[in-house]
Amino acid sequence: QVQNMDFHPLDQVDLIFHEIEDLLDLSGAAGATLSQQQTINIAYNVINRTGKFSKSISEWISLPVHQKTWPTFKTHFYQADELLLETNELTMQQT
Repeated sequence: QVQNMDFHPLDQVDLIFHEIEDLLDLSGAAGATLSQQQTINIAYNVINRTGKFSKSISEWISLPVHQKTWPTFKTHFYQADELLLETNELTMQQT
């Protein structure tokens, strides 16, 4: 369900991360723990579909592999979301 999550560009990225954290809890309880890479891939796919974070996605892709952790992913996109909110960089098409 998380991968098919309908995320509106005006929503904050917290919504995505809360849903994914819930998924991690459920999968762990069911004995089907997701790897860090699987978690990042799910979040990346949801975030990419928003069209809101194209610059931040390019920055993420450019990071060295050893820096691509789940905590770093969340921090990177929290900061990107805050910057977009502060600078009002959403276009009318995104809203």
